Amino acid sequence: MRAAATAYEMVPPPARQEAGSGIWLHRCARYLLAAPQSEAISFILEMLGRDAEADRAWMLEYADDLSTFHTTHEWCRHGVIPFVEDLTNTPVTMIGWLHEALVAGKALMVTDIAGMPRRARALRAEFERQGNKSVLSVPIVYDGRLRAFFGFDAVLQPRRWTAEQIDALFLCGELIAAARYGSERRHGSERQPAPAAQSVRVYLRTGLGIRGILLDDILGLRAEKDYSRIYLGNGSETIDMHALKRWEGVLPRTKFARIHRSAIVNVSCVERLERRASGRWQLYLDGLAQPWNVSRDQVADLRSRLGY
Repeated sequence: MRAAATAYEMVPPPARQEAGSGIWLHRCARYLLAAPQSEAISFILEMLGRDAEADRAWMLEYADDLSTFHTTHEWCRHGVIPFVEDLTNTPVTMIGWLHEALVAGKALMVTDIAGMPRRARALRAEFERQGNKSVLSVPIVYDGRLRAFFGFDAVLQPRRWTAEQIDALFLCGELIAAARYGSERRHGSERQPAPAAQSVRVYLRTGLGIRGILLDDILGLRAEKDYSRIYLGNGSETIDMHALKRWEGVLPRTKFARIHRSAIVNVSCVERLERRASGRWQLYLDGLAQPWNVSRDQVADLRSRLGY
């Protein structure tokens, strides 16, 4: 009898009351296995939002070249205004400060909207328009590429989410990415493509106000101390009150390349690349007479992108 008693034992299921731990991952996987992908993501956002005491939970997806983004899913607590229809083909420049963190693979939690830095003024204005008091954004990466981001809004009162909850969101994001983007490789995707954006408009902050220009009209950018000089396809130039580093973070890398610590160019506008007798490399852009210096360590990448 004694041996039989130790041959087996009944084990109760684990406690599942604690939000932000393994239970989120378990439920996320269960939804993705049991429901169509898009429907599952909606279930996941509602589950996460409720457990994290958020007022909104949402997912936003990038265009392939990271130049724009749009909302794909949103859950709102009863009585909270939704904004799912508002962000469509939105230029990534609006979220430049946040985008830099996401590209680096980092989450960004804002617990004091008024304390956001000056260079995030456009994003702060959007947060205020939505009535947000706190916002958490977590990147969704698949196959080494930033594809989307998701997170929470706190509207009714400020909130600080725990490190454990943020860690759990990263893991949930990996599952969502595998289901949503891995299926593209296996058997096509049920996700809706990003709305077509033939001409993406970006906005410059000039000394006279805000100016909108088409992304494809930009030939190149040069640093001028804390500002950037932008060269346009019509032959004009303008000063933007943002540093070049900010532009490096928001311009789509499929179209633009940093060729020097003080210059970025539109690769499709490169007329020619040549090596001078001195050994220095220079390029010429369509319609611009003056050459642009290319750093030695950028030449190989640029030549590759030009097909050499």
